[in-house]
Amino acid sequence: MHTITRAELRALHPMPAGPTLAELEAIDLLMTCAESDTGQSRRCRAFLLAWWNAESFGGFDLTNVWGLDDELANACAVVFGLVTRWHSWPTDLPSDLAKRFRVLATRTWNERNPDAE
Repeated sequence: MHTITRAELRALHPMPAGPTLAELEAIDLLMTCAESDTGQSRRCRAFLLAWWNAESFGGFDLTNVWGLDDELANACAVVFGLVTRWHSWPTDLPSDLAKRFRVLATRTWNERNPDAE
């Protein structure tokens, strides 16, 4: 059985347009919140890192959105729409946001796994 590669898949189905300005603004809003240390920031961090790697970062309980203010909850909806449409990882975002994702993921991983090297 032949497993299709990502390149073959892209040839069959060209990539959708990249993130819109509204989507990038929603990611920036969530990222800014996730980089702080509050109840809402933990929810935003879990949401964003579920896109990065849900299995490694514990997934995201959709009811956590209930603990966000309306602006952040709406930003989650916008980013969820991007993820379903764009079929790309956060590392494919513009470099400033991709770097912030990497820093957030590394920081979170190190906090969860203090004995890991």
